[in-house]
Amino acid sequence: MPITPFHIIAGFAVKSIFNKHFSWSIFALTNIIIDVEVIYYIFTVGEASHKFFHTLIGSSIIALSCAIIGIPICQRALKFWNNNLQNEKSLAKLKWLSTESDISVVSSFTGAFVGAYSHILLDSFMHFDVKPFEPFFSKTFVGIISIDSLHLSLVGLFIFGLIVYLFRKFR
Repeated sequence: MPITPFHIIAGFAVKSIFNKHFSWSIFALTNIIIDVEVIYYIFTVGEASHKFFHTLIGSSIIALSCAIIGIPICQRALKFWNNNLQNEKSLAKLKWLSTESDISVVSSFTGAFVGAYSHILLDSFMHFDVKPFEPFFSKTFVGIISIDSLHLSLVGLFIFGLIVYLFRKFR
């Protein structure tokens, strides 16, 4: 399934630990952009294919692009998010969900490259056509971990990240 939430929720653990040095919104944007390739193939060929942007070279290009152009896009989205949480129509109890809207260059690059490389690594455990090291060699990691175990570990990472986040937010 393209644009799986499992990629995105796993990044929350990294964000909760490296808060100032990791942009979760850039991380999410990078993951989504990488899967645009899969959506393209679904619409044009009729099947999900993981090709160039699911390699180290292709995902690095996406990461670099997202790290640069993602800053103004994600900052605007975060400001919109915060404004909607702080208006008179929102529930006062949700204001704690507001977040810092400024994204540093370091956090942007960290979020983008962690997002890109974790994406292709996770997909290489699930899809036979993901070969992260092409064109150098065609190695896939399917079968190293079961899909159920992979999904459970990603949900576990999210829960861990949520606990750390809540602890830091309310201590």
